[in-house]
Amino acid sequence: MSGRRDFILATAIPIIILVVLVAVILVTRGRVPRYSISELPDESAEFRVLPEGFSLAGFWDDRNSDGEGIYLACQTKLLEIFYCPEGEEGDERLLIYRSELPVAAYQTFSVDNHMFLLETYTSAGGEMSFDIIRIGYGHDPGSVEKIFADRCDRFPHLCVAALNDKQPFFMDTGAPVQLEERVIVNYDHGGRSYLTLLNSCFGPGNVNTSIGVGDYEYLEGGNLAAGKRIMFCGGYGDYIYYQVVYSILLDPHTEVANFESHGKPALYRYHIGDGTIENIWPMDKIALHVNANSKVALVSEYDYHVPLSDSGKIILLSDKSKRFAIPGIESGSDIKESRFLSENRLVFYTPETLFFADLGKNLIYNYKLHGGESVHLRNVGVTLTKPGEGNTSSYQTMLFEDIFEE
Repeated sequence: MSGRRDFILATAIPIIILVVLVAVILVTRGRVPRYSISELPDESAEFRVLPEGFSLAGFWDDRNSDGEGIYLACQTKLLEIFYCPEGEEGDERLLIYRSELPVAAYQTFSVDNHMFLLETYTSAGGEMSFDIIRIGYGHDPGSVEKIFADRCDRFPHLCVAALNDKQPFFMDTGAPVQLEERVIVNYDHGGRSYLTLLNSCFGPGNVNTSIGVGDYEYLEGGNLAAGKRIMFCGGYGDYIYYQVVYSILLDPHTEVANFESHGKPALYRYHIGDGTIENIWPMDKIALHVNANSKVALVSEYDYHVPLSDSGKIILLSDKSKRFAIPGIESGSDIKESRFLSENRLVFYTPETLFFADLGKNLIYNYKLHGGESVHLRNVGVTLTKPGEGNTSSYQTMLFEDIFEE
């Protein structure tokens, strides 16, 4: 009897262990990433008032000295950019840039320690074009350089991503590979969509990189479409991520069958070291914002047919079924801009809320905007500008080091 009992135990124990291991694996595979939400207090920080009639355009600082200042924009017909040394916003303004033509729309971006200006204008014949201007590079806050220009059908999408400066797309300097803030532009013109990494402005030997081109055709005034479009991009480290939307026109087809209504999106990534392109996975819905690092993707989804109540999501790249719907992001309140600060830290915003995600701690801090503020993402923090009395505005900066406490 004892021998039989020992035999049963000897055979049963491995089976029990196996069942437990299988259960653990199944639970782990099915686990959805969860993030705790913590609301940041609305502290009455000191706002700095800007001169009347001017808006905040960007920042400049010289790492080799104590020099720093801000850029102010003033637009009547032409767009003008002024530089003001720190603490002298109302006393000393140096005009450093004036647009060649009346500007239809513009947007500014902080890149490293200077700024980029994206501006569009329309010719007498009605054709839209855009310029990308770099301002304040090197050690001179007054330096200005047009680094890219082309025609476009709509306002381009420009994103800033911290990428590793690897060959062959960045010149070998002999220094260890490190992260550098780079600029990627995505735009459409004449039935083609373009995705270009702007490198030529970062020193001799660097050249712009065409990451992808999509060809498509609109029919019947835009109600029908066939082909593929590249729409929105982001990235971090060794990869640039972007969305490709395919539209196949079948016969018979509905009255409206274009990219927005029936497009099939997919997430791609481009390796900046060897130029390889991967199709990561088909996306469930078209996204109005896309960004990713090596671990997760951030998307702001869109549905042509119905409004979405949980459109903002953080999705694991290794398994797209593992996702977290970010509270407060919905159709009409989509993600406008985002940046990965590191593999574990991410900042993004909607018109109503600023989000600071600590992915390593599964924690998201949010900060409620009051309406009317403009948001400026920088490598040290986020600057908020709010309208004041009359034609004035004021600004304050929320530093990342104060938000992401160790």
